Amino acid sequence: MIRFCALIVFLILSLQPLMAYNGGYSPGYEPYTGKDGVRLFPLISFEQQKTEQNEYDMMTCKGGFELKVDRTLSPVLLQIRHQEKEIFSEALPECIYSPYISEAWRGDLNGDGMSDFICVFGGTGCGLASEYCHAVFVLSYERRYHMQTLFTMGFGREHVVDWFGNGRCTIIHTWFVYGEPGKDRQSHNYWVHNFLEISSGSLEISERIPWKWIMFTYKPNHNDTVQLTEQQKVRCWMRSTLKLFMQ
Repeated sequence: MIRFCALIVFLILSLQPLMAYNGGYSPGYEPYTGKDGVRLFPLISFEQQKTEQNEYDMMTCKGGFELKVDRTLSPVLLQIRHQEKEIFSEALPECIYSPYISEAWRGDLNGDGMSDFICVFGGTGCGLASEYCHAVFVLSYERRYHMQTLFTMGFGREHVVDWFGNGRCTIIHTWFVYGEPGKDRQSHNYWVHNFLEISSGSLEISERIPWKWIMFTYKPNHNDTVQLTEQQKVRCWMRSTLKLFMQ
């Protein structure tokens, strides 16, 4: 219950329509091995198109999909077209202060037969801060599209998975947390992964998959740590996340 309440506080804040992107620290710390039945959820990538003006990002995807980020407007506009017909148009959250799209994919994330979209916007940090990014989800629900933004770290193709092998999509949220002395009486740092599922056009905390704390070992590691108690995890989590979001 304590852990659930802590996650609710963090995700309410981080999922709000709200920094560069995948600095190479988080790869190798995924919460799965690739040999445990977890597989990537099927997605189709958008490809960046060259434009004459710096005020636009244009990406296309097979199937006649086009994605445009228009920075001539304030706030910046995200548009999606399918076979030259506009299917979504909405302003990006203003806190995405570097609205240059890094990657984008489409796929039927919620199984309703309509394409959903994920757009990743990086930031301007260095070191570990280079991992901060916003993943913008455009999700279909009742034949309409709804936008939701996830503030996360190093978001990439590997964070959209079929966790149970049943064709349903799971989104992995990643965060870096500074630990406290554990069972070995040493303090370690951790990549913390929380798991989200899609319900009624929005991301929600999975009640089926517990969070995973993976020690930052400077080499690939996919194992849930045994160093910390659940109470310690909640305490470290609240200290790391609230310091960032509650100012």
